[in-house]
Order: sequence, then structure tokens, then C-alpha cells
Amino acid sequence: MPNRQGGFSDGLAFINVPKNITKIRLEFEDADPYSRSSTGKDRFLSKNGTLLYPSGILTNVRVNTGAYVVAKENQTEYEVTSTSNNASTTSKDITVKVENKGWEATARGVKYKVDLPQGVTATYGGRTYSGTMEIDLGAIGNKTEKNFTYKLNIPAGTPSITNLVGRVEYKTWQNSEAVPYGETKTGVAPIPEQNVELKMFKTELRTAVDGAANLNQNEYTQIHGKKFQDEITKSKRNSK
Repeated sequence: MPNRQGGFSDGLAFINVPKNITKIRLEFEDADPYSRSSTGKDRFLSKNGTLLYPSGILTNVRVNTGAYVVAKENQTEYEVTSTSNNASTTSKDITVKVENKGWEATARGVKYKVDLPQGVTATYGGRTYSGTMEIDLGAIGNKTEKNFTYKLNIPAGTPSITNLVGRVEYKTWQNSEAVPYGETKTGVAPIPEQNVELKMFKTELRTAVDGAANLNQNEYTQIHGKKFQDEITKSKRNSK
């Protein structure tokens, strides 16, 4: 509650702003436009010599957003190629960048969460996750960026595209001036979808195609030679 000292008091208001609101204008009005003065000691002279009896005075107004975490410009398209024709999994490093654009620090325990497709795992901090990965990012100070990288492990049996839709959950530090009377401001920052395309290992296929292309076509009939050349051309396209 307001703390009165020497005739003055400190007030605090906490407002949840809807997501579709981008600008706020604050207007302060005196609830009692008349002076509470009853003696001459509360009056003062204006420049033109008239006596003024002030009522309430508002000073030292501070407005901030609390913590406000957003996604930075993240890479959204990744490519990775299987390391061999019999590899069981292939890995790719995925980086996520966020920033606290607010004026207050976040609480400890800011978390990144992402749902992993079936068969896909992720590794971070020496731990391997499946299903849903949840990473504790600690605190993010005001006007501070935080970047982290984890390793995505993808089954390498067939070509695939893995879609990752992550989010960061956060709250304003509870001792902040932006959080009154023990309340907590929370938020969720969506991370733009990150897609990882897995391509197959084709070195051996390219070697076989190159060897076939060097065969002596004079040893084949004209019809078979034409079909053979068409298949070589098609195989070269598939081996890229």
C-alpha cells in the first residue's frame, strides 16, 4: 500500500496490457481540484503576486514494462546430409536467440520448450531429450540477449523434414518495482518455426553413376545405347 512520509506517499499500479495494444497514453487527473489548505502556511505566491493553494501534486512518475522477452532473428531453414549409407542418425546444431526488451530483469527459471517429432531426440547440457525438451535458461537481464545451441538427432533411414516450433516462458523478477504486492507477470515468447531437411548420403551412388557413364557405348546397339544414356542422365540428377 502507499507509504506516507512527510506528507508524501508512494503509489504503485499494475496493468496487464492486451497483446493487440501497441501504444499507451497516460493521463493524470486530480481527484480533488480544491485546496485542502486551511492555513496560510500552505499557500505560495505566483509570479504575478496572486496567492495559490495547491492540491495534490504528482511527481517522479516511472513507467516500465517489466520483463518482455521476444525472439531475435533466428535461422529458420537448416540442411544436413547423412554421413554414410548405413548411418542410423544424423545430427545438426540448432541455435535459438532471444532478448529481454523490457526494463526489468526476468526471474530465474526462464524456460525454452519445444516438442520433438517421434524418433527425433535433442541433446543439451549433456542430457538427451525425447518428446518435449525443456531447457532452463536461468535469468535474462533487461535489454540483454541470450543465445543457446542444442544438437538435434534425426533418424537417417529416409529423407525427411523436421519442424521445430519452440517457445520461451518467462516471468518478471518478483522483487521488481514492476511487480506489486507479490504478484507475478508472466509471458510466452513464440520462436519462429525452424525446419531441418535431411538429405541422404549419395557418394557411393555418384561413384557408381560416374563409372557407368564411362562405359564404351559402342558395345551396345543404338536403341539400347540411347536408353542407357537416358538412365545415366536421370541418375546424375538424383545423385546431386
